[in-house]
Amino acid sequence: MRYLTYSLIVIGLFAMTSCTQKKKEYADIQKMFDTLGLKIQQGYIDTAYLNKTIAEVKQYADEHPKDSLAAKLLFQSAQQLESHKMADQAVQILEKIQKDFSESAYAAKALLTEGFIYNNILHNIDQAKVKYNEYLEKYKNLDTNLSRDVELELQHLGKSAEELVKEFEARIEETKEKINQ
Repeated sequence: MRYLTYSLIVIGLFAMTSCTQKKKEYADIQKMFDTLGLKIQQGYIDTAYLNKTIAEVKQYADEHPKDSLAAKLLFQSAQQLESHKMADQAVQILEKIQKDFSESAYAAKALLTEGFIYNNILHNIDQAKVKYNEYLEKYKNLDTNLSRDVELELQHLGKSAEELVKEFEARIEETKEKINQ
């Protein structure tokens, strides 16, 4: 009986220490993100510090694969990479979120952001279509307004501003004709 009591106490202490350590790691990484934000506001791009932060996040995610905070940190990493013009690395992180944290709320955000990056930054229209269509297949009912925006985005992918203006003007003319009939 004594052995069982001591064992339970040791297990409880270990669990508390582990949880406290995880919270500290998370808080430390958040401080790193805050520091990155301040540096950006000051106009200073610190790629070395960004890479250090990303490495810490990846380690946290690997050590805590079931932790929803890991998905959040990974998503923040992708956002930082995107803002530092490191879109290819951001895409890798977004794919990791979808693969390793597919049940997380960040999986849908990651897929949508990946489509955005392919379309607007990497100018890979084909890959953007794939990602936007995948988003609609998996998450269409998650946010109907957002899904409608994605559908509109798909209709306009790869079109120049001039083409979009012409389409808009044609629709206006069609509407005028219908009204005049």
